[in-house]
Amino acid sequence: MNPDFSNWKEARFGIFVHWSHISQQGVEISWPLTGKVPMFPLAQDVPVEQYHSSAATFNPGKWDARAFVRTLKEAGAQYAVITAKHHDGYAMYDTRLSDFSIMHSPYGKDVVRQFTDAVRAEGMGVGIYFTLPDWHYPDYPAFTDADKPYHYFGGGPQPTPEKWQRFTDLLFGQVKEVLSNYDKIDLIWFDGYWEHTPEQWKAVELGNMIRSLQPGIVINDRLPINNDFDTPEQFIPAKP
Repeated sequence: MNPDFSNWKEARFGIFVHWSHISQQGVEISWPLTGKVPMFPLAQDVPVEQYHSSAATFNPGKWDARAFVRTLKEAGAQYAVITAKHHDGYAMYDTRLSDFSIMHSPYGKDVVRQFTDAVRAEGMGVGIYFTLPDWHYPDYPAFTDADKPYHYFGGGPQPTPEKWQRFTDLLFGQVKEVLSNYDKIDLIWFDGYWEHTPEQWKAVELGNMIRSLQPGIVINDRLPINNDFDTPEQFIPAKP
């Protein structure tokens, strides 16, 4: 169950697709929920109810996964990653553990299935982004307008132990779904780790489950502990 880096050393160019129902509103994914915070000066401030409202109307009827991915391939991409779920909690895949997903939109189709099949058909590496927090799930707890401005390092409302157990059951269950139902996944990209400790995330157990489901998968450092590579963002590290 060791990570397979054999292809990654040469895969220098990949495409990361951030996509959710919020694209209809023309704003950034998830971060408009938090209000204006210093670390995200360009993020819009969108009321929570307004932000989530477009989940009911999401219908990307002109989406063509094969054509889209073919364009990525022609651009030279060696791998591609898609958001299965971002911080806003909206699942772009067929989850059986939540109704807050594209399957309950007018579109009603599994975009992650379409995307991963298309990426694989082009001979590219397949990656899935999955966030640790869920700002829509009540037991996380859900992010509200009263929680603004956002407390970046976990200073916001904290759940009870019972609620946290229900949330981690959801987290583990949904990660299991995306790593069990989409054939071979080469990379999983986590995010949002800063809101809780590795122990609270059950990072060791989660990493072990991931490697048991997808031997050879590569895990980024935003699963704190049990990861394989670093992902600096908005800065250049002193050393590669």
